[in-house]
Parts: sequence; C-alpha cells; structure tokens
Amino acid sequence: MDPHTDDVAKPKCASRILGDYTLGQTIGAGSTSKVKLATHNVSGETFAIKIIPRAPDAPEKGVRALREAGLSLLLHHPHICSMRELIVRPHHYYLVLEYVGGGQLLDYIIAHGRLRERVARKFACQIASALAYCHTHNVVHRDLSVENILLAETGDIKLIDFGVANLYEPAAHLSTYCTESYFPAPELLDARPYTGPAVDVWSFGVVLYILVCGKVPFDDTSMPRLHAKIKRGRVEYPAWLSRECKHLLSRMLATDPALRAPLHEVLAHPWMLRVVGAPPAPHFAAHAPLRPQDIDLRVIAGMRGFGFGADDAEVAAKLRAVLESLPDLISATTSLSDAGEKLTPAPTSASRATKSRYFGPFAFCRRKLLEPGAYSHFDPLPATSVSAASVPSTFTSSPRRFTFRCRASPSPSPPAPSPPQDGVHPLVSVYLCARRWRARRV
Repeated sequence: MDPHTDDVAKPKCASRILGDYTLGQTIGAGSTSKVKLATHNVSGETFAIKIIPRAPDAPEKGVRALREAGLSLLLHHPHICSMRELIVRPHHYYLVLEYVGGGQLLDYIIAHGRLRERVARKFACQIASALAYCHTHNVVHRDLSVENILLAETGDIKLIDFGVANLYEPAAHLSTYCTESYFPAPELLDARPYTGPAVDVWSFGVVLYILVCGKVPFDDTSMPRLHAKIKRGRVEYPAWLSRECKHLLSRMLATDPALRAPLHEVLAHPWMLRVVGAPPAPHFAAHAPLRPQDIDLRVIAGMRGFGFGADDAEVAAKLRAVLESLPDLISATTSLSDAGEKLTPAPTSASRATKSRYFGPFAFCRRKLLEPGAYSHFDPLPATSVSAASVPSTFTSSPRRFTFRCRASPSPSPPAPSPPQDGVHPLVSVYLCARRWRARRV
C-alpha cells in the first residue's frame, strides 16, 4: 500500500498516528462509523475520534457527515459533547471529540435499574437544557436515545451523535425518518411531515420513562407490532410513579403532535421544578442584535458544510435578505441577547482546568451524582401554569403552587412563546453560533 495515499500512518505498533493524535482502541462502533480513543501527541489530552468513511458514490452521506461536524463544532453547551476539530482525508472524515469516559446512560440503567425520581430529574433537567439550546438555534437532534447520552465523571450527562440532526424552520416541516426502533414518534412511523422539536420531545419522553421505570414504554419482539404499539400510544404507568411524573410523561408521549407538550412546557412542569424551583438554564450566550450591516465574511466562512450556498458571498447575500425581509428577526436576536444576559451559565469544561475536561473512572459518578449544589446553576424564572386533560385538579410543588385545569377533551397545547424557544431562522442561528465559535478561539 502506498503510504502517501493511506489516511493514517501505520507503524509497527498497534497505535496509529493521525496528524497530532495517536489512535488507540475502538470504544464504539455503528453501522456507518466507529469511535477510537486518541491521545494528543503534544498535550497528552485524551479525545474520542469518530471515523466516518467517505463514499464518493453516495454524496448525501458526505453532506450528512459535514453537517454533523459543523453542528458538533458550533454548538457550545455544558451538556453537549464538544468537538475540537475536523480532519479530512481522502477516504475518511475524522471528528475529534471531547472524551466522556462514564459510558452510556443505558449501561448505567442496566447496572442500577430504574432510578429514583430525584436522580432521574437531574438527568432530565440536563437533557431538557441541551434540547432547549438546540431548538433555540434551529437544530433538531432526531436521534435522542439512552445510547446517545453519555455520563461524565462529574455525574452530568453529555448529548452525543448529531449524525442525523438537521436544521429546521419553525414554520416548515421535515420528512426524513431517523431514530432508533424504540424511540421514534408516531408521525415518523406514519411517514408524515413533522416538526423537528415535537419528535425530540417524544424521544425525550421515552428516555424519561426508561429512567424512572427501568424499561421501555413500548416493547415487542416483532417490529411491526412494536410500531403499532407506538402509534396507539397506550402506556402503562407503574404505581410507584408520582402523579406529577405520570402527568409529564403523558404530555410528552401524546401520539398527536398537536397535543404533545412543547419543550417549554416540559421545562416549566412541576415535576421538573420540584427541587430546583426554576426551569433548567438554557445557557444562551449574550450577543449584540444582528443587523444586515454587521455581517462579517470571516464568520460566514465558518458556516460551510450546511448547504446554505455555493460560496461565502451567496450565503452572505441570503443572510442579508433574511434580515432585511424579516425585521422581526432583529428583535428576536435581541431577545436572545437579553436572555443570555439574565442567565448565569453553569461551570463548563472550558471554564475549568483543561485537565478536568476528560474523564476517567466511572465510580466517581455515583459520589457526585447528588452532591450539594448540583442544581445551583438553574436561575429563577417566573412560575408557569399549564393546562391538560386527565390530571389531578391541583399539584402543589414547593416553593410554588401550580394549577392544572381538567378538561372534558384534550385541546392543543398553547403555542410556544416568542424566541428564544422557537428559534429564529437557520441562517441567523448558525451565523450567531459561528460568531461565538470565532470569539472562543481568540
């Protein structure tokens, strides 16, 4: 084999050299990729490198890989696995990712069984915070599952695998089927156009059910029968679950996406607020309002890989047209800025010593899981009242009281409030993420 055409130099030892990294053992594998441990040859830091083959005869796979890399690089949240860089070689893409050594959330559940609600609540708050951050930036994950949530040494979760994630517009629909067999929303199985956030909420509901019950809500040895059960949406709730938890799950696992709880309702649900007293912090970063005259071509260069245009000039022209034709977006980005100024982000891996970003023994997770102050980074927001069917007339949750009015028949959930919950526009969101990414590198 010609060493000049091989992707990775292969010395006689078992390790392989990839640029500044030495690749080690395989720690994960899927149908289209595998993940290897890697050590930086200068700093000695540990990373996880996702290896995706390039397929010249299937250009759509390359588009998906570049989109995954772009999203992983630009999204910056304490509960989303961060990406350091993308290495492109003739036959493979190499995504250099933060190493999270605690294993999958699935492994934790298998080892410990169903979780107490207070433990599950901590995980649920962190998952909800990560999803809220994604949806605010017009990103839908579409593959949320217990396999795609990792545990860090600190006991916190990290959302991974944006391989089938995509950008969405609040007023538009998506049509691609993607998620694991136990986690797809009914509208995906019916091949109906869908709104991205709604399918993420359903998958989140399945994850939460697994956390508090130790089993999946829908199960069968036959895939057609499993899909039929998911479409019917009949869920059995164990007697040990609290009323608030049952109600939250029933709102998230509504088969009709129009009746399903939007994420902002989940965030403000009494079960989520029982301990912390406020919705999870979404960790928005403050920024100045975006105006057409503020567009920076250096930032536009960081938006490649999303298919916005053939070149940077075309992308800039489209972004300028969006901002000029929809002046409300300027006030929406102002709302994002205001929200960021009012929230105090949690300590992130970037704010700690560099060494603390990479994790070792999983045993430490159990000691840190419920340590005092674990919820201290959630900032107080106004109490929220939610209405739904088939629920107790009143829930009391310290330190606030929340009232649920019973109705004879279910009615659609109230529309999500104005941004940041609904997102703005994909071009605007990606531009803001790219601008913040440039600022972090300075």
